[in-house]
Amino acid sequence: MPPIKQSIAVFCASAPGKNPAYLETARELGRLIAQRNYTLVYGGASVGTMG
Repeated sequence: MPPIKQSIAVFCASAPGKNPAYLETARELGRLIAQRNYTLVYGGASVGTMG
């Protein structure tokens, strides 16, 4: 049986905000998701998952 593919959903704003720590934390999260080869599930705007 093939291994189960891991997914992670991320809900966040479309702007980095005023605190630089938010942007760096988002970058680090992206790096970790990529390193672990997870499938990223995301949404935005007023349609789709976020709508």
